[in-house]
Amino acid sequence: MDLTRRTALSVVLVLVFAATGRAADPMDTAELFPPNTLAYAELHNPAALGADLAAVVKGTVLEDPVAFIQARRDAAKTPADVLGKRELAIVALLASPEMAAEVKKFRGVGIGLTGFNEQGEPCGALAVLTGDSAAAGLAAKAYLTTGAMRKVGIVGGVPVYQSRQPTFIFDPNDGQQKLDDKPPVEGTYEATCAYVPGLFVIGTSREAVGEVVTRFQGSKKGSLAANPVFQEAATTHRQPGVFLFANVPAFCTKFEEVQRAGQGEPEPDAFGWFKLVANPKTLRYLAGSVRFRDGGLALSVGGAFDPAGKSPLVDFLAGAGAKVELLHSAPAPATVALAITFPDKGRATAVIGVLDAIAKANGTLGRLPSEAIKEWEGKYKVPLAEGLIGKTRAITVVVPLQQHLPKGAVALPMLVLHTESAEVATAWEELLPKVAGDLAGGPPLNVSTETVGGVLVRSIAGGGLPWKAALHSARKDGVFVVGLDRKLVAVATLGDSGRSVVAGTVTMGRSGEAPPLLGTVSLGGLFRRVTETSIPDGPVVPLTPATPSTGLRQPGESETDSPKQKENEAKAWTSLLKALDGLPPAIATGQRIGNELRFEIWQPKVQGGGLGPVVIAGLGWYEMLLDRNADPNTPYYGRRRFR
Repeated sequence: MDLTRRTALSVVLVLVFAATGRAADPMDTAELFPPNTLAYAELHNPAALGADLAAVVKGTVLEDPVAFIQARRDAAKTPADVLGKRELAIVALLASPEMAAEVKKFRGVGIGLTGFNEQGEPCGALAVLTGDSAAAGLAAKAYLTTGAMRKVGIVGGVPVYQSRQPTFIFDPNDGQQKLDDKPPVEGTYEATCAYVPGLFVIGTSREAVGEVVTRFQGSKKGSLAANPVFQEAATTHRQPGVFLFANVPAFCTKFEEVQRAGQGEPEPDAFGWFKLVANPKTLRYLAGSVRFRDGGLALSVGGAFDPAGKSPLVDFLAGAGAKVELLHSAPAPATVALAITFPDKGRATAVIGVLDAIAKANGTLGRLPSEAIKEWEGKYKVPLAEGLIGKTRAITVVVPLQQHLPKGAVALPMLVLHTESAEVATAWEELLPKVAGDLAGGPPLNVSTETVGGVLVRSIAGGGLPWKAALHSARKDGVFVVGLDRKLVAVATLGDSGRSVVAGTVTMGRSGEAPPLLGTVSLGGLFRRVTETSIPDGPVVPLTPATPSTGLRQPGESETDSPKQKENEAKAWTSLLKALDGLPPAIATGQRIGNELRFEIWQPKVQGGGLGPVVIAGLGWYEMLLDRNADPNTPYYGRRRFR
């Protein structure tokens, strides 16, 4: 065989084996993570998301990022506005149609929590299968070559890198500084990354990165994708968008081991709520997705329960389908309004069971609701469990956007009980002063009445009540309402659909569905609840004599503390909240499907320009944040911190 033929054959063999190797590369990011991964999220099927992502920015200022940035620069009043806001331009570029088109070329993006280290810190990795995106590979190489990344080890023949700023020593012999960091020392728990053609991975350690790299190479067997529980969850919930999965028994076991060892952060309140209300001993997995649907964005989460186990939440959400009419008793605007139908069988037991679970999750000391109910039944000679709770068909829980409360009062939701008859509603009304007196530590409290909007409202003074506010109630036919705002109680009693949270709502869930939980959620209201904090009461003594505000920075005062800066940020945040208020309410549903409880929140009008006002307000708020800590002595006005 002559040299030319040998060369040609060698080339063919190389191409064949290279093609074979590439075909064997994982197509699924779940194949890159170990089978016992505790929690996992991925960007699934990016190729199908391109059109959806483009539809989100269509009709907004981000549809043409160049025109947007140039318009901001044309309207700039300071050099910082022209030169110092690169971050704003980066946001615009990331939202551009070109970026959406590039994401379509990815095979997938996945992140997995694989465990906790000896200090209780989470361990895991983020993996990007770059697919046909040359730009992604170029970006990975640029990250590893243009920054401070240094090779600190090798796994599976692949170098791994960590960030290392060079250190120097001064040599007195020649007066020169020399490097003093060779070779770089590997950190045991810090951002670690690796790159091979087709894969970029960043994890919490070399071991975490190695789990991904070796599976990508095919040298380690077993993966999350082959886990039967994962496969069951993926069958239902894995759709184009963001897919979520948690192995609940494994996660709870590992997390509780960390807690018992006194490591890591204190147990979050949400985890306590979850354990007591959902009972993780019977919950096999949690799974869900974030995806575009019907021009909106849907977040769905489902939990598969062991049918042999008991869960307060499963028993509670076993009722018939909730009708939209139940939400007519929820006055707008409301942060959250949920209508829940009670199960027909074992109604009182199911309701009291979930009340007990909530009380335990809150860490309440003293009587459980079940114990209080038994005590009240004996004390007031009222069949509270079977006679009142057992004859109440549904409840509407309303968290008003704003309530008129006395100073120092604790805001509580308004409750609307939908009973089987006017007699049951009357019995609830007569019991309320007795229960309020018991909670205040005394006899039944006195009741005053007032007609509000044509509705007779009964009020109980709240001085001795735990929430420090008066309790108001009203009834109409079989509906009984109790809350802390007299006017809202009157409106809720009337059940006027035109003044409710569903006024003008085109659809309340998908056709054919009749979930036992149905409601609305206001994004603007949620942001207020999460971000707004109360100012502590009490006298404030200035450390220095007060001076009139000029809106300018005073000597020794950072730009972040400038009164003008704070005022601008507050105005921008208020504008963002108003823009969120302009969105139609998100639709919330919850139901049991087989052995799975499934919840969904669907925010309509996300695509086709529906987010235009929110995008403008959000960019304006972000721009105000970029005005913090500017350094006019640098060409680009310094590096800014997001706080």
